[in-house]
Amino acid sequence: MKKIYALFVIGMVLLSTGAFGSSEIHWLSLKEGTEKAIAEKKPMIVDFFYGKGCPRCEALQKGVFDDPAITIKITEEFVPIRVDLTRKLTEEEERLGTNTTLRTTACSSLWIIRAM
Repeated sequence: MKKIYALFVIGMVLLSTGAFGSSEIHWLSLKEGTEKAIAEKKPMIVDFFYGKGCPRCEALQKGVFDDPAITIKITEEFVPIRVDLTRKLTEEEERLGTNTTLRTTACSSLWIIRAM
C-alpha cells in the first residue's frame, strides 16, 4: 500500500511540475527565437499578434494555441516567436517580411520560417 501511495505522490508531483509537457506556449521575441532556432536547427513559427480585441488573434489562440496537442507539437518541433503589433516594432521585426535570408510561407497571421 505504501508503494502505491508513493507512486501516486510522485506522479502528482511530475504532473504539477509540467514534466509531461507544458499546456502553454512560451513565446520568444524575434531576436531570442532566431538565436534559439539557429542553435537548435529548428524552424520558427511566428505569430503576428494584435492582442485582446483582435477577433482573428483570439480565434487563433482559442482554436489552435490552447489545444494541448498543438501546444506540444509547436514546442517540440518549432521555436515559437510572437511579434506584438501593438507596440513599436524593432528594425528586425520590420524587415522580417523582406529579408532575403528567410524563406517564408504566409498562413493567416502565422509564418513558418527557417533561419539560414
